[in-house]
Amino acid sequence: MLSISVLLDPSELLSGLRQAGGCLVLPAQSAPRLREKVAVRVRLHGQQAGATVVGTVVSVHRHAAGFRLELAPDAASSGAVRLLAATARGEVQRFPERSPRYLVKLPIVVAWNGPALYMTMYSISEAGCGVRWSGSLPEVGQLVQLRLGVGLRATGLEGVLCWKASVAASPTAGVRLVGSGGADWARVLAEAARTGPVA
Repeated sequence: MLSISVLLDPSELLSGLRQAGGCLVLPAQSAPRLREKVAVRVRLHGQQAGATVVGTVVSVHRHAAGFRLELAPDAASSGAVRLLAATARGEVQRFPERSPRYLVKLPIVVAWNGPALYMTMYSISEAGCGVRWSGSLPEVGQLVQLRLGVGLRATGLEGVLCWKASVAASPTAGVRLVGSGGADWARVLAEAARTGPVA
């Protein structure tokens, strides 16, 4: 996934919001491909924090200072777009303070009160991960077992479901590790920090 970072004036962000189609027009130094998935880290002038918007490029146009891309944000990024827009309008917003999260796409096996299911981890942090869920979502607070890797190299971890969401046909959940996760988790996190966009 292509990772882009932009610093915008609040008025530039607001003028780039397309209310009708829900798209966002952003500057870029290079031209991504049409229908390419990108993660754009957006910061506003005068703000320390920012938010990452993940979406699909629907158009690219040459501009005086580079390119302008039109991004159709994923449903999971709608909260980030709303937070950025509210901040740009001058509404006082509290950006969540948290350890860095990195966007990944890793297979993971999750089990709780029954058979293990294959799922996809889509974000990772020191404390836990975001999971694209398969099957029915358990209740928040449910203890789950996670398995990374296969065979003798598989790592077993324990976590607790700390949030869940059903957006369209893709339910997601956050799992907070019980304990540190150990050396294998640290290795996966270090690789994500080296190669993955910041969420």
